[in-house]
Amino acid sequence: IIEELGPELSVLRTLDLEAIDGQRIPLLAEAISRMRKGEVIANAGYDGEYGRITVFSETDRQRLLGQQMLFSSDAVPDPSDTCRPTSPRLPEEKTSYRDLASSESPDTDMNSANEPGFRLNPDQQGAVEKSDGPLLIVAGPGSGKTRTLTARIHHLMTCRNTPADRILAVTFTNKAAAEMRDRLQLMLADAPALPLITTFHGLCYRLLRDRHHDEDITVIDDKERIYWIGQALKIVTATGQDVPLKPRQLVDRISASKQQVLGPDDIIRTDTYEKGNGTVSLVYRIYQKLLQAQQLMDYEDLIFNVVTLLEGDPDFSQHCQARFHHIFIDEYQDLNQGQYRLVRALMPAVTAGLNLCAIGDPDQAIYGFRGSDIKYFNQFVED
Repeated sequence: IIEELGPELSVLRTLDLEAIDGQRIPLLAEAISRMRKGEVIANAGYDGEYGRITVFSETDRQRLLGQQMLFSSDAVPDPSDTCRPTSPRLPEEKTSYRDLASSESPDTDMNSANEPGFRLNPDQQGAVEKSDGPLLIVAGPGSGKTRTLTARIHHLMTCRNTPADRILAVTFTNKAAAEMRDRLQLMLADAPALPLITTFHGLCYRLLRDRHHDEDITVIDDKERIYWIGQALKIVTATGQDVPLKPRQLVDRISASKQQVLGPDDIIRTDTYEKGNGTVSLVYRIYQKLLQAQQLMDYEDLIFNVVTLLEGDPDFSQHCQARFHHIFIDEYQDLNQGQYRLVRALMPAVTAGLNLCAIGDPDQAIYGFRGSDIKYFNQFVED
């Protein structure tokens, strides 16, 4: 948008709405119009949670998106009718499908159970039918990427007889995972089971439970994490060590380290501050001992522990790699190092088994504050 329309502030404040609407991004012009008029919805924060400003209620979104369907493209075949050889217009070696948004109606037109089928444009159809191997789908907001992902899963199950328990789909939020499950449920109404569709943390929780024979795993929340960090801080300061950081700052530093799969000793080697001080590492180490003594984990431990196991335990690694034959990753541009290493470790070492489908948009990365790095998206083909 910035490349075509100019500076961000100009787009938000003064640019003609018709020019913005010409970008064909669903609801963008309407959202900016409401923002300029101050017609927004303010939700206050609480207990350490940030407040949120939204432009549309869910009812507004459904109504407005429904209106925009008047301008959607002509229908193209239903994915239930895609059990045929891949179209010759899409060579098998092609691993990236761009501009899926062209002349495509918004994702939300598939929310109704009365919808006769998933309408796909030719590029989406090509992505759905592509043969095995790595697949990168580049698609922006409102381009039908969730539709394409679920249609490909449907194709694998109905046209290639891939069992549900051999398919894994991972995304960043429970809401997105639930939406995928709901769509597949509509498409596969007669299927005895659905694939595992979950978040990164949900996947790791499940893998850890399976490894420990369904023993309960207690994951602490943010308040409990601050409490245990505080206890670790008290232990360190009682020894005469000066720790010039508050518990919340320590939580942020330790969480950021775990997202990069860095343990207490690792941050001494990699963190400039720690090389001359070492107090964060000391608090980190004692914090982990306190959690282990209580058989607790924090949120970041889930991915950290599974990555550590996958990279260090060959039996566990082989078991997990054999479990999933097709892996789908939504919003691939938002991966941090821990999530990237998790995906890499779940893929088999032999090229023939690399059935990884990644979908996302490098211009829509939003989790930089959680350590995400766009380089993982950009190096997909190289990987």
